[in-house]
Amino acid sequence: MTIEPKRAAGRPRKQDAVLDKERIVDAAWALVERGGVEGLTTRTLAAALGVKSPALYWHVPGMSALHSLMVERMLTESIRRNGSMMSARPSAAISCHTVTVAGYWR
Repeated sequence: MTIEPKRAAGRPRKQDAVLDKERIVDAAWALVERGGVEGLTTRTLAAALGVKSPALYWHVPGMSALHSLMVERMLTESIRRNGSMMSARPSAAISCHTVTVAGYWR
C-alpha cells in the first residue's frame, strides 16, 4: 500500500498543474462547438474545466486573448492537416473571429 504525500498549499508545481493554455483552448473549442460563441463565457469555461473563473486569468489574460489563441489553434491545425489555411471548423472560426474583432472596436 502506497501513501501519497499530502500536497502543500498554494499553486501546484508545473508538472502537477491542472490547468494550462492547451487545456483551456481545448475546453473553449468544445463549448463553442456545442453552443456557439455566445455559450463561451468565463463562467462556462471555468465550470467545464472544474475550476473557478479567476484561475483562468493566470493562463489567459482575457476573452480577447482566448479568442486569439483559438483562432491561432484552428489555423495551425488546418495548415498541419491540409497544407493550407482552409479551416476545419469554418463556422466556429468565423464566429470566434467576429466576436474578437467586435471586441476590439468597442
